[in-house]
Amino acid sequence: MAAKKFTSSGGASKVTFTNGTTITEKKPVYLKLKKIAATDKRPLSGAEFSVYADSSCSGTPLAVMTTGADGTASTSVPNIVEDGGSVTLYVKETKAPAGCTPLASPFTVTCKAPENSTAAGAVQVGPASGIENGGIPEPGKALLFKRDALTNTGVGPATFEFSSVTNGVYEFDTDEAGVLESVQWWDPTEASGKYIKPGEYAVTELVPPPNYEPTTEVQQIKLELDANGNPIPAGPLVFKNLAKVGLKIVKYDRQSHRPMANVTFEIFRDGVSLGNYETNASGEIS
Repeated sequence: MAAKKFTSSGGASKVTFTNGTTITEKKPVYLKLKKIAATDKRPLSGAEFSVYADSSCSGTPLAVMTTGADGTASTSVPNIVEDGGSVTLYVKETKAPAGCTPLASPFTVTCKAPENSTAAGAVQVGPASGIENGGIPEPGKALLFKRDALTNTGVGPATFEFSSVTNGVYEFDTDEAGVLESVQWWDPTEASGKYIKPGEYAVTELVPPPNYEPTTEVQQIKLELDANGNPIPAGPLVFKNLAKVGLKIVKYDRQSHRPMANVTFEIFRDGVSLGNYETNASGEIS
């Protein structure tokens, strides 16, 4: 700052200095990613990714994001880059989904302001189609996944039959996410998991998930042990179902547009009559 000269003739005197420093407010950056299984590309929840400022990914992370049921996650890092500038960040998988191992190497991303300073401009971490898991399901688990045929999201519960000529028939239920609970086939005395004898099985669906059409698909799976008696990883099997399609009929007067009750319709499916149905007080059949 330049010096200022002033003269005092007694009493209090004041001079004001103003510096020329301008404080620039830094902007945030946004990040997003998707986590999928390498086997059937289904979305994986529970994967945790941490954001770091250094390539060694040490110290306290700048932000943490965890994938949800659709496999996606997003986060923001506040006050990180000046407007018109850029910053390099490192995103590392610090917790893998159940049955998977974390990826060894972090993702390097370059974030810019203002391009990436809003959720709409979030930087994509990894492939847009999804970051594949870095492992396989735990050995000794006969895995089966039940999916929506259109969205590939898990649906359940559903009941499946494992049928073997030599070992008999077993029935197992998937959970509400369409995942078959752990099944073990190496030690029938173990308390954890459900037991099934080693062998080859034909797998069919007995009961579809609620509000889904059944499938007659048959898939094969082989459950076997290695020379040391350890289970060899098997599966996963993936069954997909179509959701049931609803039908709604509304009958109304052409001129007044008032609903017309007690009107009978005969409904056919694939040329076969499903019966006669009558409209209600609102003129509807559903």
